[in-house]
Amino acid sequence: MVARPTALAHTRIASGELPCLVLPTVWAETSVNQTCSLCRCAIPLREMSYEVNVKAQAQVLHFHIMCHMAWT
Repeated sequence: MVARPTALAHTRIASGELPCLVLPTVWAETSVNQTCSLCRCAIPLREMSYEVNVKAQAQVLHFHIMCHMAWT
């Protein structure tokens, strides 16, 4: 995970790499080795993570808990 996730979130939103969502549906789950959509680091097996379903883009995003907090 990166040291400054908030700055990275702002950069990825501004570039269009991550959507800017208002009140997205978020699910907490145990990771099965997904890659974080913000920092692009692996979310270790069995670590809690957040899954966000972006219906408008038919996309599912996965986040470390701290990266999700930075994104929102």
